[in-house]
Amino acid sequence: MQKELLKVANSKGNYDAIADEIYRLREVRQNALVDNTEREGMKKRISEIQQFLSRQTQKVTGYDEQLVRS
Repeated sequence: MQKELLKVANSKGNYDAIADEIYRLREVRQNALVDNTEREGMKKRISEIQQFLSRQTQKVTGYDEQLVRS
């Protein structure tokens, strides 16, 4: 895209559409990177919780909403 932009700019053509597409693609890439970082953070947290639970020696015998929400 950038090479195409340079060609159009050098020939004094209208390159607004190409520039807009480059900016749009950069934004899409940035959003994908942020999403990936967030997903990796969640995966790490899930792994930590799984490790914690696997080390517990007591069994869960019942469910208490108050204990869960506190």
